[in-house]
Amino acid sequence: MHNLITDPIITLQLAHETISASLPRTFALLLKDAVIDFPALRPHQAPAWHAFLVQLAFLATEDAEVPTDPGEWAAALRGLAPDWPKDEPWCLVAPADAPAFLQSAATGGDLEPYGTRIATPDELDPLVTAKNHDLKAARMRAATPEEWLFALVNLQTTEGVMGAGKYGIMRMNGGYGSRPFLGIHPIGGPGARFRRDLDVLRRRRDALFARAQGFAADRAIRLAWLEPWDGSRSLPISDLHPLVIEICRRVRLVALPDGALEARGTGTAAPRIAAKDLKGVTGDPWAPVELGKDGTKVVSIGADGFGWRRMKELLLSTTGEERVFERPLLAKAVPEDGDTVEILAAALARGQGKTEGFHSRRLPITNRFAVRALTEDAEERQRLARLAEDFATHAMTAANRCLRPALFLLFQKGPESLKLDRPSTAAQVGPWMQRFDRLIDRTFFECLWTGAESEEAARQALDAWDARLHAAAFQVFDVAVEAAPHTDQRRIFAAERARALLYGTLRKHLPVPTATPEPEAAHAE
Repeated sequence: MHNLITDPIITLQLAHETISASLPRTFALLLKDAVIDFPALRPHQAPAWHAFLVQLAFLATEDAEVPTDPGEWAAALRGLAPDWPKDEPWCLVAPADAPAFLQSAATGGDLEPYGTRIATPDELDPLVTAKNHDLKAARMRAATPEEWLFALVNLQTTEGVMGAGKYGIMRMNGGYGSRPFLGIHPIGGPGARFRRDLDVLRRRRDALFARAQGFAADRAIRLAWLEPWDGSRSLPISDLHPLVIEICRRVRLVALPDGALEARGTGTAAPRIAAKDLKGVTGDPWAPVELGKDGTKVVSIGADGFGWRRMKELLLSTTGEERVFERPLLAKAVPEDGDTVEILAAALARGQGKTEGFHSRRLPITNRFAVRALTEDAEERQRLARLAEDFATHAMTAANRCLRPALFLLFQKGPESLKLDRPSTAAQVGPWMQRFDRLIDRTFFECLWTGAESEEAARQALDAWDARLHAAAFQVFDVAVEAAPHTDQRRIFAAERARALLYGTLRKHLPVPTATPEPEAAHAE
C-alpha cells in the first residue's frame, strides 16, 4: 500500500494550484523550482525532509545524469532496490518479510515481537513536548499516508536515544545530541535549494568522500532499510555509502481494517550502525563540526538555539581560537550561488527523554562580498572573521562594562557604593540584559556584512556597530526606568545617576562621536 514511486501521496503547493504527486514527480518539479511549499510538512520536519530528498537524489543518480522526467526518476529510484520488483521498499505498507519504506523487514516475517503500538504519526515523530504543553501529542487521529511519511523520515534520520532499546542515528554526537543542519539557500523556492545542494554534491564528490573517513566508496549500502535486521547486529560504517539513508528504529506500518495506518515497534539490543566512536563526524554535508580540546565532534544545539554567538562560531570560526568550527560542505558558497543568498540553520535540541525546542534561523546576505566570504578560502572571510570578533568584543563591553553596572545602580536606588555581586539585583537586571542581547541579535549580521568589502568598509562597519550598541543600551535602559517602581522617592535621583553612568562608560569604552546625547544630570562616575 501507498507506493511512493507510483502513488500521488505528497502534497505540493505550486504557483497556481495544489496537487498531489508521487516521489518521482516531486523530484521533477523540484528541479524546475516549481514547488512553493509542502503544505503538510510540519516546520520541525522540514530540515530532515530536505536532506532526505537530496541524499536520495544523489544516491539514485551518482553514476548517471540527473533525470528531468518522472518516468526516468522512477527508474533511477528502482535501481537502488533492484531485488524488489514489486516496489516493496518504496511502499509505506509491505509484507512483513520484505522491507518497506524506511522499515527493515521483520525477521521471519513475524510482527509478534513488535508489541509497541503507535496510533498517530505525531506520536511516532521525535518531537517530545513536556507534560503535553505547547504542541499537543498524539492528536493526528485522522492522519494521511503523507503525514506518516514525514514522521518516518524525521524519526529514522534525526532521532536519538529514548530509553532502553531505542538507539539513535549515527549523525549526532551521542544519544542526547542533535543532528544540526547548516546550509545555503540561493534565490528561489525549495527547488532552488534542492537543485543547488544536489549539484554541489555531484561536483564535489571527492570532497564529500574525503570528509567521510572509513566509509565505503564502492559497492556500499545506500539504503539501510534494505538490509535484514534482527535488532542485535550493527552495520559497520565500512559497509556504508557516505550519504547512506539510515534508519535507527525497528518499526513497521500496518493497515487496520478501516484502512487507517498504525505503527508498531520493538526495541533493539544494539544500534543499527556502529558509529559511537565517530561522535557524529560522518561527513554529513549539512553538519558543522567542532574541533576542540575534547576532540572532533559534530555540533549539538542546545536550548539557546542559533543566537548571534553560535552563528558567529559556525560561520566565521578561525584557527587559533579556543574552539574552532568547521563549516559543512553545503554551507560553503560557490560561484553559482550569486550575490544574494540565505543561510539556513536548524536543529531539534534534545535532552534525556525530552526536547528543548526546535530552533531554526534564516540569515539573509545581500552583500556580494559577504557571500564571497563564505566560500572555501577567501580574503574576505579572514577580514569578516576579524570584524566579527571585534563586533562580539564591543557587544560584550557594552553589556558588561556599561549597561549592567548602570542597571545595578538603577535598581539599587543610586547608592554611593555600587554592589555588583548582590544576587537580588542580578535577578532584577537579568531580563533586561537578555533584552539587550536580543537587540544585538537582530542587527549583528546585518551590520557585519557591510564590512566585508575592504579594510575601510570594516572600520566604518565597526563605527556603525558601536553607534547601534549605544542606541540599544539606552533603549533598554529607558524601558527599564519606566518599569522600575514609581513610588520610591529616590527613583528620579537613581535614574539620573544610572543614566550618567551609562553615558560615561559608553563614551569611555566605546567612543562614538554624537552617538548619544549627554545627560543633563550629574557627570558620569
